[in-house]
Amino acid sequence: MSNGHSHRLTVEIPDEAGFTEQTLKEYLAAKLYGDGKLSLYEAANMAGVKKWDMPKVLVKFGVSFFNYPPEEIARDAANA
Repeated sequence: MSNGHSHRLTVEIPDEAGFTEQTLKEYLAAKLYGDGKLSLYEAANMAGVKKWDMPKVLVKFGVSFFNYPPEEIARDAANA
């Protein structure tokens, strides 16, 4: 998924949003994983957590651990 490159971005988040720097990293990593943009390993690295801790981060932000698009589920069911 990754091409080995990364970018550093500075973002100002209002205190009212309720995010710490760590929480924001976890949130973005979880959402990018959920969108299929990052692998579980890449998301864990971005969030600064161990790979085996990433499922807890996903649950925290309502992202499914199973990143399996509905159209693939339907296709697999039809072929079963």
